[in-house]
Amino acid sequence: MNHPQWPDATSMRDPFGEPPFDWDSFRSPLKRESTAIFPTQEEMLRICLDFAPAAGNDAPGRLLGPWADELDPRVPEERTILKWAVAAGCFFAPDDHNRSPHLQWASRQPLPSVDMRQAFRAIALSPWDLWEEDGGNWRSCLFGETLPVAQINKLEPSVFPFGSRRPRFWLARLVPNRTGQWAAILPLGLTAAPPPPTMASWVRSLGPAEADPRALLAARGHIFVRRVLEWYCLDVETR
Repeated sequence: MNHPQWPDATSMRDPFGEPPFDWDSFRSPLKRESTAIFPTQEEMLRICLDFAPAAGNDAPGRLLGPWADELDPRVPEERTILKWAVAAGCFFAPDDHNRSPHLQWASRQPLPSVDMRQAFRAIALSPWDLWEEDGGNWRSCLFGETLPVAQINKLEPSVFPFGSRRPRFWLARLVPNRTGQWAAILPLGLTAAPPPPTMASWVRSLGPAEADPRALLAARGHIFVRRVLEWYCLDVETR
């Protein structure tokens, strides 16, 4: 398939040392799903650590980049971000396994409930994105779509850097529920964002040109998040 917005997404090389991927699964457009319920942070943490015990050490670095070493778990706001980073590890494969913890959990016996499996699947099929809060809307910095703020529920939001400044941008997976609302999973608030061409180049690096960029951001979006936060860490230092 052609995706004119990402015309140069040709690199098959992963510069971040992530596990190899079967690119055939990304040839078709992403089909999102809605959910009736949402797992709690604690439920995602438990599943992630049950099936990938090392994620407590590894997942923050793979998602947050340099911030993983800067955050202090003794500070409640910073501990919340670290816990969300480990919870996000539910949805990417650990170094020693080719399946993510949520896929391992969903296929165990006895099978988890249908509603819970559907909830985790809906999150896994929702792409990471950077959203700009503009008046009464969130606008996707990657795709340009807009959603009313009134329809978005930010689940335990966190803000970089910590302080009184109101964030203008949010890194999050937006997951639809069955009543027309959206849940922002792991919403990380930023006061600045990288230039759009820079972000587009990071998305291109996630897979080949024929891959659906939203599918790549659903399955490998933690790499995009890490690149944004690496940029943000440098930006904060130079202000």
